[in-house]
Amino acid sequence: MVAIVDVASHGSFLEPSNIVRVLRQITYNCILGVGQTFVIITAGIDLSVGSLVALTGVVAALFANSVHLSGFPLVAATLIVAIAVGCAAGWVNALPVVKLNLPPFITTLAMLEMRWARRSFSRTGGRRAAEQRFPKHGDRLVSRGATSALHLPSIRFP
Repeated sequence: MVAIVDVASHGSFLEPSNIVRVLRQITYNCILGVGQTFVIITAGIDLSVGSLVALTGVVAALFANSVHLSGFPLVAATLIVAIAVGCAAGWVNALPVVKLNLPPFITTLAMLEMRWARRSFSRTGGRRAAEQRFPKHGDRLVSRGATSALHLPSIRFP
């Protein structure tokens, strides 16, 4: 497959600069994959990985933008905050598994849903989507979720 892509791209796919670019792009997925491997080996599964990565990323970005630090102190403090948020979320995930003997599938699914609920709550200001007033003008091809039961963007045909 790599040879076919390289031939199709006239030999530019296997250039060192492109290989470095590809390796940089897959770094996060590789780190998450290693973590998920250990979770699966211990007979569990973690469904909340993506939402917890998003949560820690948002908290780290908000923290980095709100403190008056720069350079290495900013990076160090932001990493400490991000690791603390990740550890706290992991503790919340692990507590029902350890104390109540619930399957990890259930607790991580609950964490995933709590993260999505928090996101939806912050976007709507605490109101149900049905109570939202959407603008009458604008893009008529993309629904903002008002007509979807799952509140996902969907294509509408006029």
